[in-house]
Amino acid sequence: MRTTLLVFAAALVAYTHAENCTTTSTQNQCTSTNCSRGYLKECANNVCTCSPNTCTTQGDCANFLNCNNQWHCVDNGCRCY
Repeated sequence: MRTTLLVFAAALVAYTHAENCTTTSTQNQCTSTNCSRGYLKECANNVCTCSPNTCTTQGDCANFLNCNNQWHCVDNGCRCY
């Protein structure tokens, strides 16, 4: 029972600290979200999140919105050029 309560409490804290966003401007809205190396910041279901930065084609990078130019797949990683 304690384990269930701890898991619930942790999920509640994570949910309440999530940063909200829209799909139009991840750069400006997700200012508190920091991603580790190898991950990109994006807006998924109106919540700022970090997604793995891996690709095999340019189309794999199309969902990342925080690029002022165009996404390209270079060395299996999405790059904004």
